[in-house]
Amino acid sequence: MQLAASKTAQFLTQNEFNHVELDDNVLVVSSHTLEERIPFNVWNGKVAVKRGLLWSGLQFFAHESEGRQQSWLVQGLSLASCRKFAKYAVEAYQVWHEKQCRDLFAVLPQWEQAISGFVRQHHSFLIHHSIAG
Repeated sequence: MQLAASKTAQFLTQNEFNHVELDDNVLVVSSHTLEERIPFNVWNGKVAVKRGLLWSGLQFFAHESEGRQQSWLVQGLSLASCRKFAKYAVEAYQVWHEKQCRDLFAVLPQWEQAISGFVRQHHSFLIHHSIAG
């Protein structure tokens, strides 16, 4: 699914993001001069619909890192299409996130067992070269 601003909105927003699409677990936001690909593991699944006077926009948020949170704002879109895309994108993110959790839970017991075995074999402080290879 993809959304693009009207020609008038693209002209008025100049170099701001005015196009968004969902491409295989990646959000793609773009303008005439720039494209950013935001993988689902960077996006935190939150999207805000920003209502404006002439048109609306979508703001996508990254996971917070070191007390800062990045976001991407796509402007020049109709309010109805923003709401529809936001719902679609969040549903796609939730499906992806649930699969990530299932995959993690499937391998977690093996990881825990491997770590426990390692700890049992090495009771004391280890220097780096003894475990590096």
